Amino acid sequence: MRDVLPSFLIAIGVIITIAMWELAPPESGTVIAVLGPNATLRQTVHETDAYLVRESRLPNAYVLYSRAPDFPARLRRAGAILVLDSAYSGACMSSSQEPTRTPISARSSSI
Repeated sequence: MRDVLPSFLIAIGVIITIAMWELAPPESGTVIAVLGPNATLRQTVHETDAYLVRESRLPNAYVLYSRAPDFPARLRRAGAILVLDSAYSGACMSSSQEPTRTPISARSSSI
């Protein structure tokens, strides 16, 4: 068992590194943001100059868009606890949801 442990740990490290590389968000564009318990969608969108693209079926997870070059960092400062590449948004979205690209200020005030 001790002979296999180093190889196993190296393999796990490689898998985690590849997963982090693949899930890393772009510097600008469309991302998935999971907001923390103290962050609201309206506040986050206002602070980051973002657009709401889609809502998620998961709580506090949204697909957001911005042209700002440091968009993921802005989201983290505004209270997002996780920011991922939007290429993986299919896992968070229901099949009936369509992209809206509507500014949050134009949406209902119930958000």
